[in-house]
Amino acid sequence: MPQVDEGRNGALVGFHVVDLTEGVAGPYCSLLLAGLGARVVKIEPPAGDRTRSWSPFVGDRPGPERSLHFLHLNRAKRSVVLDRAQAGDRATFVALVGQADAVIADGAVERALAGWGMDAESLRAAHPTIVLASLTETGSASERKDWTGGELITAALSGLASCTGEPDRAPVKPGGHICSIAHGQTAAAAVLAALLTVSRGGPGSTVTVDAVEASADLLEMWACGAYQQIPMPRQGRHHNSTFPFEVYPARDGLVGVHAGPGAWSDFAELIGRPDLDTPAFADLTARFAARELIEQAILDWLAHTDAIDAYHAGQARRFAFGYVATTADLLASPHLAARDFFRALNHPEAGQLLYPGEPFRMASGWWHERAPLLGEHTHGIERVAAEYRRTADPRVDTSTDANHDPRYPLAGLRVLDLTQIWAGPRATKVLTDFGAEVIKVEAPSRLDGTRGYPRYLADLDAGRIASESQHNGRSQFEQLHRGQRSITLDLQSPDGSRAFCELVAQSDVVIANFAAGVIERLGIAWSDLEVINPRVILISMTGFGDSGPQRGYVGYGVTQEELCGIYSITGYQDGEPLKSGSNVGDPMNGMHAAVAVLAALVERERTGRGQYIELSQLESSIGFIGEFLLDQSANARTSGPAGNAHPYWVPQGIFPARGEDAWIAIAVETDAQWAVLTAVLGAADLAEATPLRHLVGRRAAGPDLDRWIGEYTTLRDRFELAAELQARGVPAAPVLDSIEVLHDPSLEESGFVQNRPHPSGHPYRYFGPLWRVNGERPALRAPAPLLAEHQVEVLSRLTSLDGAAIEGQAPSRAALTPPRTTP
Repeated sequence: MPQVDEGRNGALVGFHVVDLTEGVAGPYCSLLLAGLGARVVKIEPPAGDRTRSWSPFVGDRPGPERSLHFLHLNRAKRSVVLDRAQAGDRATFVALVGQADAVIADGAVERALAGWGMDAESLRAAHPTIVLASLTETGSASERKDWTGGELITAALSGLASCTGEPDRAPVKPGGHICSIAHGQTAAAAVLAALLTVSRGGPGSTVTVDAVEASADLLEMWACGAYQQIPMPRQGRHHNSTFPFEVYPARDGLVGVHAGPGAWSDFAELIGRPDLDTPAFADLTARFAARELIEQAILDWLAHTDAIDAYHAGQARRFAFGYVATTADLLASPHLAARDFFRALNHPEAGQLLYPGEPFRMASGWWHERAPLLGEHTHGIERVAAEYRRTADPRVDTSTDANHDPRYPLAGLRVLDLTQIWAGPRATKVLTDFGAEVIKVEAPSRLDGTRGYPRYLADLDAGRIASESQHNGRSQFEQLHRGQRSITLDLQSPDGSRAFCELVAQSDVVIANFAAGVIERLGIAWSDLEVINPRVILISMTGFGDSGPQRGYVGYGVTQEELCGIYSITGYQDGEPLKSGSNVGDPMNGMHAAVAVLAALVERERTGRGQYIELSQLESSIGFIGEFLLDQSANARTSGPAGNAHPYWVPQGIFPARGEDAWIAIAVETDAQWAVLTAVLGAADLAEATPLRHLVGRRAAGPDLDRWIGEYTTLRDRFELAAELQARGVPAAPVLDSIEVLHDPSLEESGFVQNRPHPSGHPYRYFGPLWRVNGERPALRAPAPLLAEHQVEVLSRLTSLDGAAIEGQAPSRAALTPPRTTP
């Protein structure tokens, strides 16, 4: 067990991490670990991490200490400059790694270590508890394993680009570095899970997390449409399954009007049209049919209403309204100010800037510290190495009764899941994949909303689904709840409350995503649960946190996407902001929740105590656009949509290919790659144009350059062209839609897409666990449960309820009526 570090605070105090990564994904992974209290030493080459040269810069003056990307992603770390060409530096590197608890690297960690003269197997033999992490880009077990990745390439291969944008225009990637952030947070979860195995007496391991898989998993709710051969479409600002549920212009901005299937009379009154509160608009089908009329009424109301006022007015009636917040809006937010979210950190070169706060709040706190200067901690490296030195390597428990399979680090732990829809269930899906026993607890009169989503699986073979229930076989529920148990409990009834408390006494984690105040009203707040079980961990995933003027507001993932700033930077350069196709806020907040739970479990091994974790989904999302917030703080610059363009690489974009709605992503980083692209395309006119041979000339060509390239790419097959360009060193990828992702041979070969039987009798395709452990992907243990499938087994085994009382907790007749589709 690592020794406690008295100089820091956080769940990972005493752990030491060597970070060999650059860019975004790896640094975001180590940012989470550093914030949780681990000592992270960032090994940089003499020229520094390449992100030190990425714009924007403080004051728009380039410099290795002024990149806002670097300042955001590398807080709370130490910088040690080592040159692998120098024997002394290689020896220092070996000493640091040999004393670390974890090492993270871009690509195969074995290759990274070999570059410093270290053999991974020898390291493992000498230090059996060390955790090694590989962050790969396009798969390490497929024909794409040698491809060059990047944000645009990942967005193309994962399906995220195909469903973002307008239906009559090219696909567009989500704004910022969403794919890389998703990759990094997933890697952090895998590292924490491996450290938990070690903390529980098990061996170290090598974990591998791939960028394309981590990003494809953000589509888990929608890829199941492939069962009807219906790809997730580009919808612009629209939402095709409920209405009204999109963004409209207000007097001074954009408002997310998310009424969905809610109380129609309240909505009609809100927009000043009580005459629309008639039986003619009583159901969703009727409102879709009258879409033009209703939208005009909404636009008439918003034409005389400011965006922020419309947002508050909708929320006052419990509608999950949002507004498209800019970075300027976020820094001026009274709610975030009341919660003291932003942190002022002073940097010797960059000055004092406001940084996004922690993605979740834990009892042990978060370590806030500025990013290091290049090589700031190289001097006196012997002292740094000494701080790493442990008295002895923790002993691996080899007793026959110890269950330390590193593939399932949560084996033997129990999670009570009170969450609904997506963000919370995404967190418990991750915990299930790590081996936890997850018991899905639904209210008998209010089932999980995804049980009411379109039943794609049942549409294939409706006769094989139990006819007495309309709530089984729903594809979204299947993806999120595979391998779990299902019970129903009325927590407001004496029997249900008593049974839940008895379950808490025998559980390790309770997770809920109710609105603020609900857990208190149900009698399951932290003050209640810690009395029952001081070792239990409670995480509450509210939309806006437990405090602040908006604590009682409600939201969906798309609401948070609007409010956290992602929406404001997504879309075409010449257009208005757009939502990401997959509402990325939900699944990414779910992964942050899983990271928080894993960190708390690691900490519990040291302290023996549970704790309360507060996760505001708004705050959890804001860190995804950290460099844009710093640009606002440093330069008073408010960013808008950037499309697929890159600040340095030209051309970078998504171009038409041969076929209907067929596209290819291409990113040209150098003049040499431009020459290759023109040669592969047979574009002699572009190759011979002297100005285009250099970056300055290509940038000056503007949109015309994309049009010229598109005239050639439209003649080519996207798969063949991407493979040819990659073979010659040019980053490229076919843009895959959700059907193609679910049936992608590379993802099947890697084991990410898995076929499993289902109680319906029909095989089902799942997105599997997002990591491999020592080269092996954990298996999916079971399909999702039928409604209340484990009611008798769980409640009779773990509670004092008898047969009649158990029956009294069964789903109500009202809950078993065919559900409506919900967003």
